[in-house]
Amino acid sequence: MAVTQQIVRLTEAELEACSNSEAELNRLIGYELRCKTDHLDLNWAPRVLEHYLEASHQLPEAKLALFLACNGARLVNTNCRRGPGSDWVYSDVTCLSKEEVARVASGFQTIAWEELTGWLPTDRQKACDAVKMQLDHHPDAVFPDHMRALAAFYDEAARAGLCTAMWWD
Repeated sequence: MAVTQQIVRLTEAELEACSNSEAELNRLIGYELRCKTDHLDLNWAPRVLEHYLEASHQLPEAKLALFLACNGARLVNTNCRRGPGSDWVYSDVTCLSKEEVARVASGFQTIAWEELTGWLPTDRQKACDAVKMQLDHHPDAVFPDHMRALAAFYDEAARAGLCTAMWWD
């Protein structure tokens, strides 16, 4: 099974419960705490998205937004960094407050979408070499959509006043 980036939108109360309870944290990483639409599976895209933002000369606000969106700012539960012992994940389980989520959403609004693509060679193999990944398709067929999905996910979270939690699973 592949290790993939997971991000979940949740309320402040739910985040607080996860920070104080192994059982609630287990529900979070077990995909039981929130409905499916509050989950985003970014697959293995974050590192390539960083490359896209850098190569397309995006503003520092967008780059910081991506970093925070995927890495969080603090641990959800300091007693269970990677989840309860019975169900560990492949990274720390981290989070952003609703204020930080709003900052991320604002940072994503600075992305010059028309600049995000077009810097890669049109040849699939050369483009894959440029992003240091072997794919069956051109990277532009996937990664700009991942970036748009991530920006929309955080925009919805910010408008709803939600926090986020993230980890690799």
